[in-house]
Amino acid sequence: PIMYRIDLSLALNATYGDRMKSVKSLRKFKNERSLAESLDYMKNLVKAGVDMFDVDLGCYDNWWLPHPPTSMKPGLFLEAARLVKEYFAKEEILSNKGIPVPVVGVGKLGYPDLAERAIADEFCDMVMLGRPLLADPEWPKKAYAGRVADIRPCIGCQEACINEFVEGGHPMCAVNPRTSFESVYPADIPKAEIRKKIAVIGAGPAGFECAMAALSRGHEVHLFDQEESVGGQVRLAALPAFKRDVRNYLEWMERKVEEEAENPDFNFYPGTEATLRLLEAGHFDTVVCASGSREAAPAIEGLEEALPVRKLLSDLSSLEEVKTVIIAGGGLVGCETAFMLASEYGLEVTVLEMLPHFMAGICTANRGHLLHELEKSGVKLMNCTSLEKIEEGKATVRTNKSATVPDPYNRWAPILPDNVPNPLGKPIREEWETLELEADLVILATGSRPDDYLYNILLDAYVAPEIHLLGDAGYPAMITQAVRAGYRTGISL
Repeated sequence: PIMYRIDLSLALNATYGDRMKSVKSLRKFKNERSLAESLDYMKNLVKAGVDMFDVDLGCYDNWWLPHPPTSMKPGLFLEAARLVKEYFAKEEILSNKGIPVPVVGVGKLGYPDLAERAIADEFCDMVMLGRPLLADPEWPKKAYAGRVADIRPCIGCQEACINEFVEGGHPMCAVNPRTSFESVYPADIPKAEIRKKIAVIGAGPAGFECAMAALSRGHEVHLFDQEESVGGQVRLAALPAFKRDVRNYLEWMERKVEEEAENPDFNFYPGTEATLRLLEAGHFDTVVCASGSREAAPAIEGLEEALPVRKLLSDLSSLEEVKTVIIAGGGLVGCETAFMLASEYGLEVTVLEMLPHFMAGICTANRGHLLHELEKSGVKLMNCTSLEKIEEGKATVRTNKSATVPDPYNRWAPILPDNVPNPLGKPIREEWETLELEADLVILATGSRPDDYLYNILLDAYVAPEIHLLGDAGYPAMITQAVRAGYRTGISL
């Protein structure tokens, strides 16, 4: 492969010359070529006509490295970039133009202060952004103008960009509903022909986007939430220390609401329950119900002994005097909570998942890195395992002990949809056994169900000429769907 890339560079340079800037990436990963081999390879690539290098790490065996998710720190490749830059200087390697070979810094550099420092401290000659520009195409202009707080931040979820592309779609953005739909959603939202008085119930991502979009249409908007600030479930998602990107997005949401504080057409009511009586008294033209979801309650004996994950995250005092934890549910929420409890609180954590794979359906890079960290943190993962009974100090589980059960820590398993057969997949035989596991605390992370109770009351009472159901209140999903649905509804009002 190395000789092929050198030969390819020579051929491209001979054919296209100055019309093509040749850029290569250095991706070093465990058990592959050494650092010395990589640097020598790069020197030969310069001779073959490569003009510039962006420096990152990893490959398909550890996909989270070239595609770093939210759980990885910003600027994680800068030291590698500086190493390459120093090597070129020491060896006096010049480009084909007779100048020092430019080295480009990449990898979660969407924080303007970090990107600026990377260049100023000579980690690299320039920085390259990818996902941050999907979240906010105006990133460079805003950073240059000093409007850093106005930048809509990337949250590193990769659900709408990389995962959408992998699944056969086109790259979009979870937090920017206009990305890839610029021809459908104009940058300047046209004013509505008929001005309306609108109530939006719930200030999570769906309700927030709906309220901001409706406000841009010239409507009078009233946003209600039972919590003391915007964010909804994003507030809980931002709690773990490794979710800094999500906290950044939450703070951006808060700033946007604060910016509208003096707008007479915008009214935010934190800590307020939007009751039927309140809404009837408001005489609204439109009511949008984005009241979110409720946690699903599985049929488990002793369920009252368990703690729902949202309740835990809302009040971490429940962890006092806790040493061992069992989490029922190996989806993204359960696994992120497990990583937080193990890495930040030093707890002994076991996660139970009924399916063969943990976090099925989550972007490969995000899933892979989290599995990597869970294994490194000593979290025990038990797939093909169900929680049967909860008692004080212990839990009874039913697990498949067959050797055909997949390795739960396998970070590169082809997780295909149920209707797509895997020709390389091996059938899982069943050898069930019942175990008792010790646990000071059992946490339920078994999914959500729509909270459409208020919506149905509003419909029955005909509280407004227009009533919309939005976000998790209609169908629990990811932030991508919530943001898109909120924006689409808001600009249609």
